[in-house]
Amino acid sequence: MSLELKPLGDVPPVVELDAVNSAEASFGTVSANVLPGTYSIVVCLGATGSWQGRVCADPVKLTVLARPEQLSPQQQLALDRQSARFGLLAGDNQAVEKYGRELMAADPRSVGGHFYVGEAKFRQGNWSEALEEFTTARSEFRRQNPNAVEHPQFLNARINQLLAKIYNAP
Repeated sequence: MSLELKPLGDVPPVVELDAVNSAEASFGTVSANVLPGTYSIVVCLGATGSWQGRVCADPVKLTVLARPEQLSPQQQLALDRQSARFGLLAGDNQAVEKYGRELMAADPRSVGGHFYVGEAKFRQGNWSEALEEFTTARSEFRRQNPNAVEHPQFLNARINQLLAKIYNAP
């Protein structure tokens, strides 16, 4: 079976890896309309550059379920979180903001909701709104995790980036 895949976001044409350097690579984000059922998925890499071999991963089972007409509140929250993350990976800022706001509507103290809206605003160049959302996300993270050993490093980094952009702006 072949699927018509729709690329989402900008995908770099080539990712170079070698035996000395390791890298994490995203080969793009695509979507496809698939009927409910169980499928076997195999990922293969073919000839690239000077390498002319082919290597494939072991097959994995993917089960696609029909969407129920009515989702429970917990199912809807899980779907909104997954949709926001997918939008983030696909570079779809409208989806990131939409689903981030859905998470915040369900729980105004949602760390993820504030993070996703902040990231959408950051990518849109709206520094002040992004800063407000990231600061709220960090405050909520600290409130919800008072004994956390690790700090929210990404939130701290984004906040520092935004402060530098705001205070160094002409």
